[in-house]
Formats: sequence, structure tokens, C-alpha cells
Amino acid sequence: MEQITTNNKIPKNGFLKKVRFSLGIYIAIIAILASFAGGVLLGKSQAQTAVAGVGNVTDKNAPPPKYLSKDVDMAQFWKVWDTLKTTYLRTPVDDPKLFYGSIKGMVASLGDPYTVYFDPDEASQFSSQLEGTFEGIGAEMGFKDSQMIIVSPLPNTPASKAGLKAGDAVLKINGEDTTGMALDIAVTKIRGPKGTKVTLNIYRDGIADPFDVIITRDQITVDSVQAKMIDDSGKEITGNNGIALITISEFNQDTIQEFDAAVSAMMLRSPKGVIIDLRGDPGGYLDAAVEVPRDWIGDQPVVIQRKSDGSQEVMKPTMKITPIALPTVILVNKWSASAAEIVSGAMQDYGKATLVGETTFGKGSVQEYIDSFSDGSALKITVAEWLTPKGRSIDKKGITPDVAVDLTDADIKAGKDPQLDKAIEIVTKKPDASTAKK
Repeated sequence: MEQITTNNKIPKNGFLKKVRFSLGIYIAIIAILASFAGGVLLGKSQAQTAVAGVGNVTDKNAPPPKYLSKDVDMAQFWKVWDTLKTTYLRTPVDDPKLFYGSIKGMVASLGDPYTVYFDPDEASQFSSQLEGTFEGIGAEMGFKDSQMIIVSPLPNTPASKAGLKAGDAVLKINGEDTTGMALDIAVTKIRGPKGTKVTLNIYRDGIADPFDVIITRDQITVDSVQAKMIDDSGKEITGNNGIALITISEFNQDTIQEFDAAVSAMMLRSPKGVIIDLRGDPGGYLDAAVEVPRDWIGDQPVVIQRKSDGSQEVMKPTMKITPIALPTVILVNKWSASAAEIVSGAMQDYGKATLVGETTFGKGSVQEYIDSFSDGSALKITVAEWLTPKGRSIDKKGITPDVAVDLTDADIKAGKDPQLDKAIEIVTKKPDASTAKK
């Protein structure tokens, strides 16, 4: 549930730029890996020859990077490596396992749950997450207050059919404790071949004890965008002159194409207003989020990226704009995150939409996915934070809606949706000034 840029995953519609960040990002990645390899020079005498049949450590004479502090003695690293190789009870110890584990530990030491290193097998599994089709349970996951949670079970998937709910805390995956586990690693453990099972240990507010949910994996096809025309009561209609309700479940590689098609189809039916439902949308591609609001805000900035050196990059839509001047509401809740917050923040800043619902999740960082390493491994790294066009930072704070409306379990059980009801009221007539945020 995050906005991701990639350096070589080009969606079919071509909206994702091949190089999203400057060369400095790639230099930084090389330096990180060099800091591991560089230690070999200082302590290579400690390294042992690998057991026959397992991989060997190469490039032992690579020079250490200049930024390493003089008091960092990499010989200690190799002393620990050597001790594991010669003393650990269960031999032989696999050198590649130590190697990849070392890099994972280095990356994890940053304490950022969104910065993750994938070994080749994990990278292969994770790459499917960037596509629209995969095999798994069909649930978006994230962190809230350091706890791994279900952000949104996708409709008509094994996750929703098994009864998982947004906000469920995932304590264990097939008996393995998720404490300290990187989110993306957890995702690869939950996913698997169609027909196989995964057991999640769940804690849910209102239920005293954790409980297991056994889910049979299936082929998951994510329909990023859905659209329909509704009347003033919220019922779907086949005619014209209603309200266009467009739901974006996540921002994946097909979102722009699907959203444009949905908008075009709805506009042909002469709607009197538009409601964009981003509730439970965990985010996704940053580039998709930049394009979605363009018909409302034109070619103005959608988001500002601020990097560690203080430099800023202003991102604007680049594709064709068909102006829309209809009353517009965006529905959000506490699970609307990342790319969904970018769209909401921009539309709110420019006064092009009224936000209705709950304060959003508060995911204000940008990750880059780098999978150009020769062994097939990959690194997903936080490279920037994002700000709304007016310079607002929403990280860990979220976006406050213009009109606050809760949706309770009781509402859901009763088949009610007061948030949608309020959205319909706003697009069909001027909202009550006492409830709208000034």
C-alpha cells in the first residue's frame, strides 16, 4: 500500500517513466552493496572455503567505499562469519544464505518497514505484485502503529470469502511470528500457488483471543477501476443524468487506462456529478496517481517529492486532459493510503473535490523498486517523502476530510452507507455549511 516507482517495469499503456529518479539513487545502491563487499578486503583471511556443492563468496578484494568511518572494522564481520561456518552445530552452513541474510540485516537496520531487500526467489515472487494478476488470497496489507494489518480484502477473493476484515492484525503466517517481519516478505509468504492453503493467525478488535483463518489461495485478478451510474438513492441505473460513481481499488499498471475508459463512458451519459471512491485503496504506482486528477486540475502540480538532500521534484500530469467541471466528491477512510492520498490531497488543495469520510492512513513516502542486480535480487528503498501541491506533509498524520462521516460495523450489517449518502447529497445540492470544513 504504497506508491512505487520501478526502473524497468513498463506497463502496457506506457504511462510509467522508465527512469524515475536521478543517477545518484543508483550510485547509492551500488555503494550500499560495496560496503558489504568492501569488508572482505579488511578481513578476507577470516573467510573459509565454501563446502563443496554450495556457492562461494566472490569479489573479496573489492575496495571499501570512502564514506566508511575509520572505526568500522569489517574484520569483525568476517570473524562472525567464520565462527558461524566453523562452530555452528548444523553444518554445512550455506554461504549464499549468509550473504543474503547479511544484506537483509543491513537493510532492516534502517528501521523502515518500506525499505526491503529481496533475495532472488523473493524478488521473483514480489515482481508479480506489481502486475494485475497473481495467485494468493487477495488482500492488501500494511502497517499501522508497527502492527502488520489487513488494509483491504479485495471483493470476491479468498480473503473476503474467508471473512478477513480491514484492520485485522496478522500475528502469524503458517505459525511464523510476524513481529519484525518486513511487509513485502510477509506478502511473499502469504502468496502461493492456486489451490494451496495458508493459515493466518488474526487478532481483531472486539474479540478477546487471536484466532486462525485457513484460506485456500486462488488466481487473483485485480480490477483496478469499476464504474456505474447511480440515482439519488444510491441505486445503479442504466439510463443517463445520474451520478457517476467510480471506484479505484488500487493504483496498478492498468489504472490509468481503466480510469480514462470509465470516465469517458460516464461522461457520455451526462452525469450531474462524480463520486470517486478511494475507501480502502492502499495505493500503488506513483505515476498513476499523478495522472488520475488531470481532468479536474489540468496540468498543475499533483505532488511534490522531497528527497533526503532537500531537493524537490514537482510532478504534473503529462497525458491528454479533458476538462471536467462537475460537482465532485472523493470518499476516503482510514485505509485510504499512499497514491490514494496523493489524489485526495491534490483535489482538496485545488478545491476540485469535497473529501468525505475519515482521516486517511498517512503514508507519505515514496519507494523505488530496483531489480537490476545480476543475481535476480532486488531492493525496494524509500527515496523521498511526498507533499501535497500546497506543501502539506501527511506522513503519519493523514488527510482530514472536509466532511467527517463514520461508517460503522452496524451500518455495514444494516446495508447502510452514510458516507456515500453524504457524497450524493453534496453532488446533488449545495452541502450544509455547518458540516462542511471551511
